[in-house]
Amino acid sequence: MSAHNHDGLQYLTEIVRLIHTQSRRPVPISSEITSSDGRDGRDHDQIDKGACGARASMRDLDGMHCGRQPDPKDCYVADLRLTLEEQIALTLARLFFQSFAGARTDGWVAAMAEAEARFGYRNGPIVAARLLAALQAIRRSRISVFMFNSPACPGCSAIATEHERRMMRALSALRRGEATAARAEIVMLCEGRGADRVVSALYALGRALDGDVPANARPFYGAGAAT
Repeated sequence: MSAHNHDGLQYLTEIVRLIHTQSRRPVPISSEITSSDGRDGRDHDQIDKGACGARASMRDLDGMHCGRQPDPKDCYVADLRLTLEEQIALTLARLFFQSFAGARTDGWVAAMAEAEARFGYRNGPIVAARLLAALQAIRRSRISVFMFNSPACPGCSAIATEHERRMMRALSALRRGEATAARAEIVMLCEGRGADRVVSALYALGRALDGDVPANARPFYGAGAAT
């Protein structure tokens, strides 16, 4: 087996392990109507956290008659001016969030396949692993539910929720070297908790999106882990 194939297999194995860890305490997709402020009707401090952090919940959609319009804190993805790599990362994140929101969904399988198809057999698994690590860092830092839009609905996927908007703006800022702007978004996204580990995780993801992946690279998992 070549060194490149070994790297990809190692990252795939780690991702599968993390997904299985998450699925030990499945959290079903909420059937409640989500209010425009991103909450699901329960008190902010009473929202349960899953085994790997705060819950993720997908905005309600009607696939036949979407007609989705942004909520006051949402925006169109086009307005974020994301690079192609960042647009792909947002789609991959939504696929991972589908697995977080419902243990019976296979969004993570689609995320892995899409990452490899878009970034190649060597860099794809690394991008996926670092993205998953960043999402986990965000979930561990947040208290309330992370709201995301469906990657499968054309109307919904064209809109970024407030939480997606802040995450992607932080990633874009870090890739441009604008650490202060990135931290401001992350502090708001993570409700004032765990900003350092999220900055580190998103920075590592940005490097992977840039193709800056040394042969001995390791994904970032929580505070204090090596990048």
